[in-house]
Amino acid sequence: MASTTLNSRPTTLYQHTNDDGLIHIIQTASMRSLYFGNDTKQSEVDMLMPHRLALRYTQAMMSALLFNPSPQQVLMIGLGAGSMVHFLWHYFPDVHIDAVEQRADVAHLAVTYFALPIDTRINIIINDGLNFLQETDKQYDLILVDAFTHEGIATDVQERMFFAACQRRLTPEAILSVNLWDHPSQKYMHTLANIHTIFQQQTLSLEVEDRGNVVILASNSKLPKQLKSLQPRAKILSDQLDLNFLKHLRHLKSPGYLFRLLTWAHST
Repeated sequence: MASTTLNSRPTTLYQHTNDDGLIHIIQTASMRSLYFGNDTKQSEVDMLMPHRLALRYTQAMMSALLFNPSPQQVLMIGLGAGSMVHFLWHYFPDVHIDAVEQRADVAHLAVTYFALPIDTRINIIINDGLNFLQETDKQYDLILVDAFTHEGIATDVQERMFFAACQRRLTPEAILSVNLWDHPSQKYMHTLANIHTIFQQQTLSLEVEDRGNVVILASNSKLPKQLKSLQPRAKILSDQLDLNFLKHLRHLKSPGYLFRLLTWAHST
């Protein structure tokens, strides 16, 4: 495993270009970051506390736990540096995680540079996300989709077929949590409309403060109309998992908000 250095100046630890483009790893103090081909940070891990979610969009994706706080079977599509795998593996001792990553080099770097645990509870699968969803018959309590390339969100992870495949793999009370980027707006609205349609408006959105990320939550079950009813659970989760679930709860938008947004988008 690559050693952890604590230089306060940014240091390039790894850089390589192949058919999938440039990938590089930068470390500043204890923070180690993964980049794909540009200056947009894809993932970040605190090498002194790898279970701590450093990036706000990863924290926002965990707002799914407000609706299903004890997942047993988790599917992650898009491994990156593995920060969310670290988090779930650390805080949920009974969880089993299937992490699907299309690029074998990214999975290798997650282990060698980002200390991703080698454990029977973590199953790394080199495959395309849609292919895996169509091939497996497993059911999941939580599906996390964070599939980006250097050009933005992966093409398959914008289409109705992909979200229909996710829907089939969710248990009745499960939650889908998807990381989207709000520009270009046409692509964002296309993806949002597909999620909204497949899940019959059982969707919520959470905009990430000062970022272009928007996390979309979706479920096969009816989501609570009064989100304030989840405040006691949000307080417990905040204390247990060291994340501000109360803040996430306050900023979740209702399905009605998304419906009006989509109606406006299609009329312009």
